[in-house]
Amino acid sequence: MKLRIPVWVSLILAVAAAALATHVASRLTAARVEVGRIRRTHLDAAIVERLANLRERVFVQFFVTARESMPSRLRTLEADVADVLEAMRAVN
Repeated sequence: MKLRIPVWVSLILAVAAAALATHVASRLTAARVEVGRIRRTHLDAAIVERLANLRERVFVQFFVTARESMPSRLRTLEADVADVLEAMRAVN
């Protein structure tokens, strides 16, 4: 005996699963996903060369508004800048 599930039930389950996945993913603030061909932490050869040619030590101080007060599209800014600065530090 085969159990046949109506199409509308399958659609409701798919929507519920997508909503649950979105909810879980939004709670993972420490999770980082690199999407696409360009990585945030990748430095171009020209930047690496400039950093290698610096004669003096460089001090960078970065100020950012609290994550909760930022517009949603900028909430990852602090982590993005930290990634780039860490990539620059790794060069020297």
